[in-house]
Amino acid sequence: QPLPKKLEQVIHKLLQRSLEDRYAHAEEVIKDLKQSTPQSLLTKARSFLPDSLSHSLQTLTPTKPVPSAETIVLQPLYQLQTGISTALALKHATLAMGTSVGKVLVCDLADATQIHTLAGRGHRDRIAALAFHPHQSILYSASKDGTVKLWDLTQGQLIQTLRQPGWQPTDLAITNSYLIVSDGTGLITLWDLDQLEIYHRFNQHQDWVEKIAAKGNRLVSIGRDRTLRIWSLSEKRLLDTLLIQPSQGLALHPSGAYIILGNHRGEVNVWPVGQSDQPRQLCSGLDRITALALSPDARLLAVGTDGNVLRVYEGASGQCVSELAQGWGVVAIAFDGRTLVSSSQDETVTIWQQNIH
Repeated sequence: QPLPKKLEQVIHKLLQRSLEDRYAHAEEVIKDLKQSTPQSLLTKARSFLPDSLSHSLQTLTPTKPVPSAETIVLQPLYQLQTGISTALALKHATLAMGTSVGKVLVCDLADATQIHTLAGRGHRDRIAALAFHPHQSILYSASKDGTVKLWDLTQGQLIQTLRQPGWQPTDLAITNSYLIVSDGTGLITLWDLDQLEIYHRFNQHQDWVEKIAAKGNRLVSIGRDRTLRIWSLSEKRLLDTLLIQPSQGLALHPSGAYIILGNHRGEVNVWPVGQSDQPRQLCSGLDRITALALSPDARLLAVGTDGNVLRVYEGASGQCVSELAQGWGVVAIAFDGRTLVSSSQDETVTIWQQNIH
């Protein structure tokens, strides 16, 4: 006593009352111990283990990234206790958070200790995605309850509720013309942003759509059918379909010319649009990728995994320029180039501020 926090979490999972909530195999325990990077945790863990297993853990200590000529220092400003925040959105100094129980929270980063719950008839299930209107003080929230809600941020009030065709919205994207919503049936719906009427539907995905991203006239999506699909919004048609590994992280370059994917193997790959040959690998050897966020100038990429380290990579070189100790399993990331916000399975949201040396 006291036990390191991460080791305590592993032990609690080993001792869950329900067998379904426990580890199924010893390899899973070792993997979670591997994800806890502080050497003190592994040292403590080894003291509880037989010599044979302790010896195998010696090889699991993560290596440090290659030093960068320009290290980016991200200092934690706040850590918020919000429950599990399953969606994040960041615009200027406004942070929006959606929780696993359907609440939509907003705070001003100037004083992030003041967290406001938006008023009105809220969601009845997990928030899947949040997005800001490009020009107005409106926040959009999509939930597993089958609805998309519009919130007036100046008044903190609900404006309107849209019922999404299909089943369980999974992600949101906003352009100057469209509100784009994906769902669990493989459907992607384009709503006219001003009239809030359905403009078009894409239905080529054969399974749950994991993530979508849009820039200008370009829309990209990844699904559980193991495909990456590229769409033209103006022509309302599918441009290309690429076979991929199961993936959960997706980002689109501001030019629309490059797609960044983070997969379950722990690889981040960059796909040039219009070229279906082998993509460029930005990084690999990570835990399963759970979230990606590209800075507005596309210079930096934040990568979250189901481990407890949040990394920032330089896009041009693929070099890791910042490595942050993170709560147990990254759920969502928002990144505006200077401020990085991450939520994790330990029910915290951490707000980081960037300084460049």
